[in-house]
Amino acid sequence: MEEDGEKGGGGLVSVEEAGLILSIPLIKICVWWGCMNALPTRANLQKRMVITTDTLVLCASARETVEHSLLD
Repeated sequence: MEEDGEKGGGGLVSVEEAGLILSIPLIKICVWWGCMNALPTRANLQKRMVITTDTLVLCASARETVEHSLLD
């Protein structure tokens, strides 16, 4: 049973809420960089020869990619 002020949907945001969130310029830029694989992840820095290894510092078992950074 939902109480006042709570919404169902398992944490999903509505189209209106997503539009409001994406109207903030910094968030819009970060989302665009993520979609274009342009965030400065270790994998991208290695590809540009800025660093020598792209494995994560904390777990040392996976490559730090945009997908791993944002979704895992």
